[in-house]
Amino acid sequence: MKKSTAFIICILLVLCCGFLSADEVVQEGDAVMCPAGMFPDRGYYGASDTIAVGSIVKVTNKSNSKSVDVYIVDKTDSFMVLSYDAALKIGIKRKNSAVVQVSVIRAASAAKPEKQQDKIVPVAKKSYQLLPDGVAASTAPAEEKAPAASTAPAQSNTPAPAVRPSSAPAAVAAPQEEEGAVFESIKDKVIAFIAADDVDPAAARYVSADTVGKSLPKPAGTFYVQLGFFSSLDNAEQIAYTVQTSYPVLIVSKEMSTYVGYRVLAGPAPLADKEDVLGDFRDAGFPDAFASF
Repeated sequence: MKKSTAFIICILLVLCCGFLSADEVVQEGDAVMCPAGMFPDRGYYGASDTIAVGSIVKVTNKSNSKSVDVYIVDKTDSFMVLSYDAALKIGIKRKNSAVVQVSVIRAASAAKPEKQQDKIVPVAKKSYQLLPDGVAASTAPAEEKAPAASTAPAQSNTPAPAVRPSSAPAAVAAPQEEEGAVFESIKDKVIAFIAADDVDPAAARYVSADTVGKSLPKPAGTFYVQLGFFSSLDNAEQIAYTVQTSYPVLIVSKEMSTYVGYRVLAGPAPLADKEDVLGDFRDAGFPDAFASF
C-alpha cells in the first residue's frame, strides 16, 4: 500500500512539473564565448543555430549551475555563442566550452510586422557599390555632424535641452582608396526610423524620418537606450518593429572589425530620467537594455 501511494505521488509530481513547464522550451548543448567583435563590448547577448532571433533565454552552465538571461540577436553555426559578459557570468572563458541548458523565457514574435516603406531605408550589407551610376567616388560626402533640432511641436511648452551646435563640414577630397571612401560615407549612420504611436514631444524635437541617412543626433542632456546589436539588418528590423514605446526607435549602422553591425536604439530620452526609462525597458522584456550616449 505504501509503495502504491509513493508511486502515485511520483506520477502526480511529474505531471505537475510538466504542466508548470508547458510553455518553456528546454534544450541542451555546447556553449562558447564569442570571438572578438561579434557582439557589443558589454551586455548579455547570444547567437544560436536553433533558437529564434529575438528570443530571451536563460542559459545555465550544468557544471556549476550558474545562469544568465541573454537576448538572442543572431544566427550562428553553433548551438550557443555567448557575448563576453554573458560567458564570463556563467564561468565560460575564451577558447573553452561548457554544456549548458537553455530555457526560453520569451519567444520571438511569430511574424515580422509589415514594413512601412516611408519609414525605412534599406542599406546593402557592407557593399561598397553605394554611389549612383555616374557619380565619381571623389564626390562621396564627408561624414555629417549631428543635424540641428527641428521645430518643436506646438502642443509642447516645456523648453527642451540644448542641442549641440551643428556646423557644415568643409569639402574634403576622398582618400585614394575608392572602397574606403565610399564605406566611410555610410558607417555610423541612421538607416531606419520607426515612429512611436504616441511619441514623446521632447524626443520628436531631435529625430524624425528626416534623420535617416544622417549621423545620429546627440542632444545635450539626453541618452539613447540600446535594445540590441545585430550583424543582420533583417534581424535588427525584426526587433525594432516590435518595440512598444513612446520614444522613436532607430536602427544605426556601426562599423565593426570585419562587418557592419546594426544597433537598435530608442530615444533620445532625458538623462535625468535614465534609471526610470531603463527600468521600463527592462521590465518590458529587454533585460540587457543600457544607456548609450
